[in-house]
Amino acid sequence: PQGNREVVVHDLASEGLHNVLMLTGGPIMTYRLIAKQLLKEVSKRCVPTLAKQHPSSGSSEVTKLLRNSRSASVEMNISDEILKKIIVEEQPVSLADILLRRTGIGWDIDQGKSAVPGVATVMAELCGWDEQRKEKEMQLFHQHIKEIYQVQKYWGDSVCD
Repeated sequence: PQGNREVVVHDLASEGLHNVLMLTGGPIMTYRLIAKQLLKEVSKRCVPTLAKQHPSSGSSEVTKLLRNSRSASVEMNISDEILKKIIVEEQPVSLADILLRRTGIGWDIDQGKSAVPGVATVMAELCGWDEQRKEKEMQLFHQHIKEIYQVQKYWGDSVCD
């Protein structure tokens, strides 16, 4: 083949385009090597503004405190500020995630149903959900609760026949 196949990262600052890089050359099968080169160039230009954070599968301090102070005989009201802290720190992906796994509200006597609108509003605000997404999340939570709390009927079970 004709032409140069050398991978070159061009800095376009001399063209008046600061922090713009251009990549030329290289076969597609070297994309991982090229990605490392680009990452190195970008890293030279970017200075982190926050402390380095490592992903965690564990609970935040707020959730740990909630879990440790929960009692089956005491109904806990969790403030919007605590909810916001959990949402920001733990990044729950759904209402079921925050109500069942993060706060345990979904295990209350009413399965968290009374808290759903309020928690959905806070989640929508912080996660950028529109009204349609908020309604869908509430619907999915109620469906999930129905599935986990309903009595299963098994074919051939003499109790259910």
